[in-house]
Amino acid sequence: MLRDWTGKAVTIIGGGLSGVALARLAKEAGARVFVSDAAKIKDDRLSDMKAMGIAFEEEGHTERLFEADALVLSSGIAPTSPVLSLARDKGIPVVGELDFVAPFLDVPVIAVTGSNGKTTTTGMLGHFFSSLGLKVVTAGNIGNPIALVPVCFSDSQVVVAEVSSFQLFWCSSATFVGSVVTNIAPDHIDWHGSFENYVASKKRAMERTMLSGFSIIQRSDANILGASGLSHKVLTLTWGHALGEQDVCLDDDAKEARMILDGQPIRLFRFEEVKLLGKHNLENAAMALASAAMFLRRPVSGEEVNIAGFKAPPHRCELAGVVNGVIFVDDSKGTNVAATVTALKSLKCPGNGRKIILLGGRGKGETYELLARAVLEECYHAVLYGEEGMAIGAALSKAGFSNWVYVNDLNDAVNKAYELARPNDMVLLSPACTSWDQYSSYKERGDHFKRLVASLASLN
Repeated sequence: MLRDWTGKAVTIIGGGLSGVALARLAKEAGARVFVSDAAKIKDDRLSDMKAMGIAFEEEGHTERLFEADALVLSSGIAPTSPVLSLARDKGIPVVGELDFVAPFLDVPVIAVTGSNGKTTTTGMLGHFFSSLGLKVVTAGNIGNPIALVPVCFSDSQVVVAEVSSFQLFWCSSATFVGSVVTNIAPDHIDWHGSFENYVASKKRAMERTMLSGFSIIQRSDANILGASGLSHKVLTLTWGHALGEQDVCLDDDAKEARMILDGQPIRLFRFEEVKLLGKHNLENAAMALASAAMFLRRPVSGEEVNIAGFKAPPHRCELAGVVNGVIFVDDSKGTNVAATVTALKSLKCPGNGRKIILLGGRGKGETYELLARAVLEECYHAVLYGEEGMAIGAALSKAGFSNWVYVNDLNDAVNKAYELARPNDMVLLSPACTSWDQYSSYKERGDHFKRLVASLASLN
């Protein structure tokens, strides 16, 4: 990918956060920049582009976008977009976000991806590096768009980038010093067209890792990711007692995480040091701390990086409140079946508490058999709502779980769950669906859930 864009015409497709950041980088690189978005662009981003003197169009694409030496894609632009098909017919190169930014980065990048847990793992790794005194920036789908790194964070010593399957789909030249794939489960099938295509995009993070670099994955995902065919060091994480030559293990008996580094076993952390809910967050912590050790090429412990001081990002198995002994947990980020199943299996109720789960929203083209089995094994009751509520209910009934009810919305769901609950029970919002039928984002849904819990608390 060219680094010198001086005098070149560049069209950015998408006027969201990453698109405006790409436009800024392209302009600072000397390009003539135009931004085109099929939807309406938010006012603050319009103001930013006007201040930078960047031309744009919104609420529809016109022929002007093809007056370019290259089209650069912001996050989430699908390969089926008609604009891209026309660009190819016209012979205009199409460049993904990661590939466009990579030549401007003079700092090592660790890519974190996966179906679930990537934001927490990215945040942890950034926290660890910062605790060790490194100048680190977390970027990508967490915090800063990666295009802002060479513009605003050029003095960084390491970048930890959360990268999505959408970004990785277009990645063919960017390289990473390390990559983490937290886990693999069906997601975004509607965008990729098949699970196989989705996996191929996730695997690209490993394929673009340098020969001298490292990857960390779940041992259970090693075959599907084709780990044995890669030339760089691949560490696999598993639960158990034994450490293989390149393994990271979580020992549930000793309650500690360990890894092999340069042939020597080291303890990463004690489970009690991690102050996050759920066993899956122990996996996230182990992957993040093992990544820090691999990058620095030396042992790193939980005490050294203040692992106990890390707080989880909002809406990811976050305690929302306790009302009369009933525990409310906000996992609004659980927007696919795998995330919800993980949360159900990882979270434990105190004493003889039972789980009541809130499920529903807009689906991603997934089926609900696995979800239904997990609910059958883990839950006392399920409260369903939204577009997919009845489809989930049908799957629950088919699996032999009849203790469910359908309600209109999240407000009714919270009230119904509280009515059913007793002290030590857990009410878990982990919808297994997107929020887009009733909310603009999982964040808005999670924030509403927290307000509903706070309202319950004020009345009791």
